[in-house]
Amino acid sequence: IYGPAEEEIDTLLGTLLVAPPAQEADTVGLALSGGANMIYDGGMRDAWQFISGASGYNSWLSDETDQEILFGRASAGAQYVGSKTLARLEGVFDHLNYGGESLLNAYGAAARWNQAIDEEWLATFNGKVEQRDYTDNEERDALYGEARFTAHRLLEKQRYRVHATAGAFREDAEIDGFSNQGWLAELGAEASLPFSVTAYATAGYRVTDYDEILLASLQGSPRE
Repeated sequence: IYGPAEEEIDTLLGTLLVAPPAQEADTVGLALSGGANMIYDGGMRDAWQFISGASGYNSWLSDETDQEILFGRASAGAQYVGSKTLARLEGVFDHLNYGGESLLNAYGAAARWNQAIDEEWLATFNGKVEQRDYTDNEERDALYGEARFTAHRLLEKQRYRVHATAGAFREDAEIDGFSNQGWLAELGAEASLPFSVTAYATAGYRVTDYDEILLASLQGSPRE
């Protein structure tokens, strides 16, 4: 099911009817994803490794081809593997195709730091900076940055894991109506079950505040 749940929306101009192409639609389809990663290890302990990878996702829909998504990612960089530390820095390129047309190219750098505190606690820091270039809407082109910190608790000889994440982000677009910033929080749990089965659950909350009103005739205040 795609599209808004209601055919009418309330605006400063009154109640407007959602255009037929954007109304809710039912369809069936298929989605496939895959990827490959390479690690070059020099054979030394507590040393740097060279890493690279590629992944992709594609969906096919029977009646709503304009909603099909194609996503591809390529990355390369280096990582340090120590007895209690993993540090990674890589360059990343993403391409997003929506409805059979190119939508977005994004390129930037991503960093990750894992630190084992003891046998039960693990700390993780993730950060990234990327330039987002839209094919048709240059006003949405933006520099995006994000940072996240996660604390992991390992239980019962690592059979169970719980984690809590806090983060912040900023998107600096060509016009202020698309520029935004905010924060996020997440709680999750993971359990290793018999027969090599893993069960997990995650709940998150994200707050986004935009710098300026995008459409003055339809909005009374900047989007949240």
